Amino acid sequence: MNVVCFHICVSKVHKYANRMKSQEFTNYLTTLRKKLPKGAIGKIASTLHVHRTTISKVFSGEIINEAVINEAIRLVEEEKASKQQLAERIKAL
Repeated sequence: MNVVCFHICVSKVHKYANRMKSQEFTNYLTTLRKKLPKGAIGKIASTLHVHRTTISKVFSGEIINEAVINEAIRLVEEEKASKQQLAERIKAL
């Protein structure tokens, strides 16, 4: 195998690996989006002063905005903690 062919093959492997990583990240974003409580997109937009379209682009993997992702995670965690707290209060009755 000559050097040029080797570099082309390695380049294709790296592109495929990056695409797979990108697809995996997009899958994580989709999962995060599905776990958001009702009205969360509006809350994120309001809190971060960004348009709802920007948030949609983040969750589709078109753009990366760490602030949007972090706020979404915070809202999901907050909702989860709230549900756990309610369950504990009900259980205590």
